[in-house]
Amino acid sequence: MSQPKRHSQVLHKRTYWGEDTASVLVDWLNHRVRPKGDPVEALVRLQGHHSLVLDGDPRQKSVELVNRTTRSWGLSLVPVAGLTPDGWTAEWRHRPTSKAHPLQLLAFVKALHLASDGLLQRVRQCGRTECGRYYYERFPQQEFCSTKCRELQKRSTPEWKKSRAQYMQRHRHGLQERERRGVSAVTRKKKGAKKS
Repeated sequence: MSQPKRHSQVLHKRTYWGEDTASVLVDWLNHRVRPKGDPVEALVRLQGHHSLVLDGDPRQKSVELVNRTTRSWGLSLVPVAGLTPDGWTAEWRHRPTSKAHPLQLLAFVKALHLASDGLLQRVRQCGRTECGRYYYERFPQQEFCSTKCRELQKRSTPEWKKSRAQYMQRHRHGLQERERRGVSAVTRKKKGAKKS
């Protein structure tokens, strides 16, 4: 019979403000098949750390991009009424459009929600150029999408390669020294056994 898990054994996944909203956006940005010139990616790039190298005010360019995308996709809100056991309700929903993929439209809306909360700049691209995946930055110093990418990037630096080569040289020298001592100890034991 299995014992119930103690509180310390139960794993809780910590979430950060905006991470749930960003998950849909990140999924879209990492989607294998996205249209060329994706306005969702363009909006993220304008808000992110890439905006420092652009000419002009990234805020103004973001506003223009959102307005242009909204017009070209024909986005608007429409009221939708429904019955409930106690009466009826009305909700505002986005009018369906055939000019954007449904996931793209949802990602665009989520990007706007993050922007209004001041969190869109936390959606970043992995600092390891070979990766390029998008992720939600939990901490200001986070540069990589995963621990694996961080380690791979660290191992690609000349400093790490040099220190690793020095470590391996010391390690091989130590192995040779232990082997030499081991051989001499065995021969001493054999010589001692023959004398007796």
